[in-house]
Amino acid sequence: MSKKKVFDEAVKFYSELSSEFKGKSGQPNLEQCGNILSKLKILITQLNFLPIEESSNCQKEMTLARDVIELGALYSIATRDIPAFRKYMNQLKAYYFDYKDLPKSFFRSQLLGLNLLCLLAQNQVSDFHSEIERLTYDEMQNDLYIKHPIKIEQYLMEGNYNKLFLAKSNIPSESYSYFIEILLLTVKKEIASCLEKAYRDISTSEAQRLLHFSSQKELQEFSENRKWDFDSKIISFPREETKDSIPAKEVTKMMLDYACELEMII
Repeated sequence: MSKKKVFDEAVKFYSELSSEFKGKSGQPNLEQCGNILSKLKILITQLNFLPIEESSNCQKEMTLARDVIELGALYSIATRDIPAFRKYMNQLKAYYFDYKDLPKSFFRSQLLGLNLLCLLAQNQVSDFHSEIERLTYDEMQNDLYIKHPIKIEQYLMEGNYNKLFLAKSNIPSESYSYFIEILLLTVKKEIASCLEKAYRDISTSEAQRLLHFSSQKELQEFSENRKWDFDSKIISFPREETKDSIPAKEVTKMMLDYACELEMII
């Protein structure tokens, strides 16, 4: 098959992939998307997905390859495949930062923001800051997709859990929900560990408030996963023998009180 025919077929499949990813009523057909994406990845290996020559055809082929990889990255989020997302992003960063002569990408800001949020969700803070250094000042200050994860990181550093949980309802794209959920669950587990060290038991209403659960049912499911003794009014924590000389209850209570005061100030 000639390169032109390969390119034309790839364009046709990309159009189908875009259509399937948008789906009916905004719901993508993930099974069909996966099938088309597999075919596309084979086709673009037969094209110039790297700048081996300066020509309009080469630029068109590279642009198509970038666009395919972008949809692959979004597909990996929709299918909850973080390793695949990281691989796609490693490829895309070459297109975004090294091959700047390509036509502007519609998904660039969204995917770079998602990459930042992914790093935070996996507690890779040093990598987060390394990626921030590649962005322009204008992007960090004014780009909606980039500003969101930067603010999230700020809330984490401040211990401002109230704003962190509120950020869940203020995402720039639905694709951000997955990483936000991972991040918030991690925060809830950290708060839960503090509560276990500080108290023998706690009222369910107070636990629900501190852990930012919207319903008692969610709190009950969380409690069962942590082997807490749960009833409608009181949660009792399992006790472990410890030789620590540090007064964990007093220290942890001070930390939680400080976090609440900080939320009120900010």
